Amino acid sequence: MRVPESDIPLHVLSVNDFLNVIKWLGSIADVYKYFSKRASVLSALNGINQEQPILAHYTLRSNTLEGFSMNDQEELCMMHNLYLIENLENFEERDKYANYVNSIVQALHERHPSIESYMPPELMHRIEPLDKRQSYREMGAMLNALPISIKVHIGRSLEKMIKEVSIAGKAGCFAIKPLAGKSVFVFGCFSKLSRTERVRQLHAMVPAALYQHKVKNGVGVAIDADNSRTGFDLMLVRDQAAFTDADKRIGAYLFANTEETLIADSFGQAKVHQVPKS
Repeated sequence: MRVPESDIPLHVLSVNDFLNVIKWLGSIADVYKYFSKRASVLSALNGINQEQPILAHYTLRSNTLEGFSMNDQEELCMMHNLYLIENLENFEERDKYANYVNSIVQALHERHPSIESYMPPELMHRIEPLDKRQSYREMGAMLNALPISIKVHIGRSLEKMIKEVSIAGKAGCFAIKPLAGKSVFVFGCFSKLSRTERVRQLHAMVPAALYQHKVKNGVGVAIDADNSRTGFDLMLVRDQAAFTDADKRIGAYLFANTEETLIADSFGQAKVHQVPKS
């Protein structure tokens, strides 16, 4: 079977190959990036069931397909198999930590049946009608669009923060702005606070993080450190350009260090990227 000719990149894979690409790359963002690079080697393909050498080259050569040749497929497949065996535990750990974010996305499919019962009175106007759910979909899309590396880094940070907060009985938070990203993601973890107060605290944190990171859009997630069955409370901020003095004070206190942005590898291990001062 030959790949049909097309002016638009047309990717033809077996179901098994497609599932392997998803499994080993781990996120929608990474799969999309892979196929955008795969378009450059379509001329080298003459059918299906040829994915492993392409995926191997991409994985082993820092997510690039420059210099790819089907003549190297035997060596690439052998090296890729060794890579997968050597990193099997890392992949399992990667999926475990990424599931922290994926579970939040999954939770967005269901609206709390009585959100009005715990929403602070001053924030009642932010409750989205049942028949719309636009914010739910938008937050899910923003979180799901994060690459696996950022998801895993968030998961590692969340696990550590939840453990520390539950022991100390206090609260913690952190903000993540992916490099070159236009949104900030804020995660707050609280112990011994009512759900109403957790929501109130989250609504103070997100604008503060936006101001500090100099972006207009953000998603906030509040987590109960004492009871994992409570679920998540989320907040979406769109196009916020004006900030109060309180936003600025809270931002400077909670999110002071924005000159360094963390970049994570595919297993969520982070390194520091120094952002030049403007």
